[in-house]
Amino acid sequence: MVYYYDMDGMLYEVNVYTLKPTLLFKNSLPGWHGKGAYTSQQRLVLANNGENHGSFEPADQWQVDPNGLNGPDKNGILAEYDGTKFKIIERCQFTDITSKYGINALPSDTSSLWTIGWDKRSLRLKVLDNGEWKTFLLPKATYNNDSSHGWFTEWPRIREINDGKFMMDMHGMFFDFPPDFSAKNSAGIRPIGSHLRYVPDFLYWNGNLVLATDETSVQGNPLAGQPQSNLWFGSYEDLSSWGPASAYGAIWLNEFVQANQPSLPYLMNGFDNKVMHLISNENKSCKIQIQLDKDGTNQWTSYKTIDLAAASYQYVIFDSTLSAQWLRLICNSTTQLTAALHYSDNDLRQPFEGSSLFEGLANYDFTGTI
Repeated sequence: MVYYYDMDGMLYEVNVYTLKPTLLFKNSLPGWHGKGAYTSQQRLVLANNGENHGSFEPADQWQVDPNGLNGPDKNGILAEYDGTKFKIIERCQFTDITSKYGINALPSDTSSLWTIGWDKRSLRLKVLDNGEWKTFLLPKATYNNDSSHGWFTEWPRIREINDGKFMMDMHGMFFDFPPDFSAKNSAGIRPIGSHLRYVPDFLYWNGNLVLATDETSVQGNPLAGQPQSNLWFGSYEDLSSWGPASAYGAIWLNEFVQANQPSLPYLMNGFDNKVMHLISNENKSCKIQIQLDKDGTNQWTSYKTIDLAAASYQYVIFDSTLSAQWLRLICNSTTQLTAALHYSDNDLRQPFEGSSLFEGLANYDFTGTI
């Protein structure tokens, strides 16, 4: 038997010998736009990358308790099904679910799974190891993909591109992705370059990296006239010249932080310039310890402690020679905080660069004839 999960949320099982399909659930989970499904470790994992906010999400069909599942920041879902009941992992927007084996059969039912999603703070990379989910945060190269309906993530993926080399695309950034990524072996994620286009899929073919691209969409863009999609053929090396390795995100965003509770790990590796902005959103002082995982082995060492006064702001500029895979924060008291990070590369580009490409376009105030 195999599972079929369609984009409208219907879950089927199909007998591979008779090809007889059986509809198991019509709309088993909150969220909309089914984007990922994979089986490992005695469970089926499902992902929805959007929210309809309309009449197409009847809660009476959900196979989970609907209480507390709706709200302004509750979009999409990551969930699992053990053949009997559903369990919600996160009420966030998620896209791809995969493993290092892609569409091929897993060598064992203990193989790790990866899935990528996001919330208002950061990208969320989750890994399922030994039946337990672990979460890692990454910065966003763009916020254009954040929309709650999920249409603007059509759709990020993690794929092998050639001879064991993997790549991840998420929120306008290509990343190198380690093929053996796990909770205790997390080194090697590194930004390649940013982009503005939709990249629904990519692969390596006949010596070329091939991207499927949605160049222009008419969704919310009436000036486009018509959609434009095509294939791009090039090399892996080309991607680093598309856009800067600059990205942004937050660990905490004006939220209550529990005392002495480590934050989720946040990516540091691969960016040239890194600054963190700390804000006390409450009339209460605190100490924030910055810890680093230098080798991606989940071994943390203290880097610096920041004394943050009540209702104040401080920034931390990390030395460009500092080498670490991940950072995390620990606050010594329960309080309301913001911790945002801005990363960039050294290739600072000026606004006028490339302006010659647009010489054939009329200015906004053009009144002549063509």
